[in-house]
Amino acid sequence: MSYKSSHLTITSYVAVILSILQCSWRVYVFTELGAEEDFEFVSYNPYQASEDERQWYVDCVHPHGTVPAMVEDEDGGGRVMLESAAICMYLAERYGCLLPQPDMMSDYLESV
Repeated sequence: MSYKSSHLTITSYVAVILSILQCSWRVYVFTELGAEEDFEFVSYNPYQASEDERQWYVDCVHPHGTVPAMVEDEDGGGRVMLESAAICMYLAERYGCLLPQPDMMSDYLESV
């Protein structure tokens, strides 16, 4: 599956769409996980995009038109994840890092 607009194409297995100024701490999570090479980071600013780009983004990636979003297409299913906390929790589980001890999980989830 390929997600395309006139100025933005996502063809990698996993792409993270974000505005670097708004999402720098999320990039830090990828660094801590050692996962930078597994992802394509796509900078997208909904406030500077054309009307066509914004409409494509709303239709194909994020219904609210905001960032961040993660597009995962490793199995051809085209999963899109929204909301930074959900993305970070998913990645922590996927990489088995940055997770609390089981007895601290409720505190962890409350802080997200």
